[in-house]
Amino acid sequence: MLNCDGAIGLMQHVNNPTRQRGGYTPHTLHLVITSEEFISDIKHLSPLGTSDHCLLIFTCQLHNTKFTSNKNKLRLDRGDYNDFREFLDIDWDDYLTPSDNSVDKMGENF
Repeated sequence: MLNCDGAIGLMQHVNNPTRQRGGYTPHTLHLVITSEEFISDIKHLSPLGTSDHCLLIFTCQLHNTKFTSNKNKLRLDRGDYNDFREFLDIDWDDYLTPSDNSVDKMGENF
């Protein structure tokens, strides 16, 4: 198990193995690490499909007190969507395919 409770103050919430294959030793591969105790009720469920990794379900207790006023709400009804569509109406294949075919250049272009 991962020990995170040292100087940085993190907690690892998964205490049971999350992957088991046949007769091999089970391992804890999937981690839920937080700096506070807002994770609870971690459940290990059966794998989906043909996977040998269990499904984790847990509850998060989050409290947001920063944004309580209405002035921080997005007004999506006031967006200039026609100009936005025109801005995005380009030949993406041409724009994202550099002559040297490098992924770095494609990222720069984007």
